[in-house]
Amino acid sequence: NQLDNDEQVKRKSESENRQLRALEKQLKILKQEKEDTYKDLAEARELLTTRSRELREAQVKRQRAVEEAQEGEERYSQLRLQKQKLSRELRDREEEMEVVMEKVESLRQELSRADKSRLEVSGWRGEWVASGIKAGEHRE
Repeated sequence: NQLDNDEQVKRKSESENRQLRALEKQLKILKQEKEDTYKDLAEARELLTTRSRELREAQVKRQRAVEEAQEGEERYSQLRLQKQKLSRELRDREEEMEVVMEKVESLRQELSRADKSRLEVSGWRGEWVASGIKAGEHRE
């Protein structure tokens, strides 16, 4: 009976040792998993920090791009208004130039008529002078 008892104690002891070794192995695995999880967590935090910084930088760049686009639109609007103003001024100047050209043409026509009239008068005067000379010769 003692032998049976010793045998049972021995088997129980071996069983408990196996269980202990299994638990120790499981504990070792869990500790490694915990370490790996902390390592993954640290990497995730570092990645999150990096991504957050990159996101902030991207937001700043986007904001600058939006501001530059708005400035460009404002400048374009100003240039468009300036172009419209200059186009109106150009049309006004062209109209003024047309009026001036018409006046110049009118003055040329008047000058041409005046020249013709002067030539006619000059021709008549020459005739009158010649007639006067002849008349004076006849009187003598």
